[in-house]
Amino acid sequence: MKLALVLSLVATSPAFAATHGIGYSDLRDACTNPAKFQNQLAPSNLQISCEEHVSRWLPYNTKAMPLPRSRWIISSLTSDKYTVAPTTSGMPVDQQSGACPSFKETMEVTTFTKATSCDEILGWKGTEQEFCADIVDRARQANPKMVVVKDTGRVVEFCTTNVQQNPGKGEGQDQGKKQQ
Repeated sequence: MKLALVLSLVATSPAFAATHGIGYSDLRDACTNPAKFQNQLAPSNLQISCEEHVSRWLPYNTKAMPLPRSRWIISSLTSDKYTVAPTTSGMPVDQQSGACPSFKETMEVTTFTKATSCDEILGWKGTEQEFCADIVDRARQANPKMVVVKDTGRVVEFCTTNVQQNPGKGEGQDQGKKQQ
């Protein structure tokens, strides 16, 4: 019984909490009921550190991409005595150039430490993460230069230089052949 009492006192002591940490809800509880944590005064000199990581995709190198084109001439002749069957022939035409977009990923990191108090923590009705998000949002608006932007090294390219053909679909698949 003595061992259990000693262990429970150690587990709730401030030194144990400092070493092993307490949760946000425990800290709120310590502000309203310090005696529960073997203290007579609520915590003071509180500081909250908040760090935000936001990924963003930015336009990157746009590459020129050749786009094949086709030109088909279909000809037929008729007269009062003869009919020449239509023929289809491919004709040369220059390729068209297209733009192939790509994007690179960046990570925007915002770190901010703010002095706070039990009154402010108890007055906040949301979670610890919502509290930090609010702090970081206001700090970033006040000083946009505090955001550190780093490349993640990830790039997404949406095009290849090879145009995939789908046999049997579309016009112009019988280049240079007569149609009967």
